Amino acid sequence: MSIIKMFNGEEVTCDILEERASELVIHDGSHPCRIIQKREIFSIDL
Repeated sequence: MSIIKMFNGEEVTCDILEERASELVIHDGSHPCRIIQKREIFSIDL
């Protein structure tokens, strides 16, 4: 499980399924699959 902190203040605890050039595909409890743009990410705690 990783913790992704976004510039907008949102924190997401999730599993990172795939890393693409400009985005991450993640799985968290509320969505089956979610895509986050890397430019929106402040930090990732593995």
